[in-house]
Amino acid sequence: MIHPDLTQEIARLADSLHAKFSPPEFIPGCLVKSVADKSLYATNNGWIEAVCGKHNQQRVRWKSAESIAVNDYVDVLYFADRRLFEAYGIGGAGAIAGTGGGWPNTGKLMISGVEYDTLAVAVTVAVAGDTILAGVGTHVISDVALPAGVNLVGVDRDNTIFSCTATAIGLRTGGGSYIANLSVILVRNENTIERAVYCLGTFATDEFFNCYIECANANTNSGAYAYALQANATGHSIKAAQCEFKATIGAGGVEAIAFFQNGTASSDVLRNCKLDGGTYDISKVGTTSLILDDCILVNGTILDPNSKVTGWYSGTTGSLNFLYSGIYRYGPDG
Repeated sequence: MIHPDLTQEIARLADSLHAKFSPPEFIPGCLVKSVADKSLYATNNGWIEAVCGKHNQQRVRWKSAESIAVNDYVDVLYFADRRLFEAYGIGGAGAIAGTGGGWPNTGKLMISGVEYDTLAVAVTVAVAGDTILAGVGTHVISDVALPAGVNLVGVDRDNTIFSCTATAIGLRTGGGSYIANLSVILVRNENTIERAVYCLGTFATDEFFNCYIECANANTNSGAYAYALQANATGHSIKAAQCEFKATIGAGGVEAIAFFQNGTASSDVLRNCKLDGGTYDISKVGTTSLILDDCILVNGTILDPNSKVTGWYSGTTGSLNFLYSGIYRYGPDG
């Protein structure tokens, strides 16, 4: 048994470190506008200019031997504490090759400068390695399958919204995808299993950044379920950062789970995420790991029969909870 004084000291230290640490904002798919100063200090050591999402056009630190040209796309890290925009490539998503064209128009999607009316059409064209850019607006989807290795990037999650009301699944993934800056919202009233995002594909990883994912099933019957995100394949892992998952179910429905890992041999990490499930915030029924790093569990509810959830989180009360194994929790009150 850990002494209460020790847990309080650990909690204070964790709060102090968290206050000092400001993780950079990851801004994918930034349109390059100028490369005139990319070798300002030395060869491939200088600045480029790119349209950095909500930050508009910015001067971006460039220090890479990768080929870069106007109308290409790059990923950028924004360090708010230093007000520094830095091109991010090596060890990350890397440069996204483009053929120009910028972001798609409102309600449209784009692959390498070519616009498409719907995501359903865009995924028939996309191949592994492509990035589908989604413009602002509400995009209607009905059980759309994102091909393995294809990325999906919106402008931001408040303004790029994928809405599903016609089918029990909003978006399927096959693994190897990066999904960022968008919302997927499924709203239904059906006596079935409803999933906003359904992750399949064996021994693969999907990454989510700055996403809002919600499943709302108002049905009150005994066959009604609601899962915001469910992974359900051997070795299919989920990495998510700065995301929010929410699931609700009508009174009498079976369960609502915000994050549901139903597969085996997976290795999941949730960082700076908020989870709100009507029944469970998290359900981890497999035998492999799920690490929480500074997450908010609105209800503090975890189904973890194999004691595989570790890390720390806070609830709506603001208390800090440590998960050393399974559901054994230690907070600042001991």
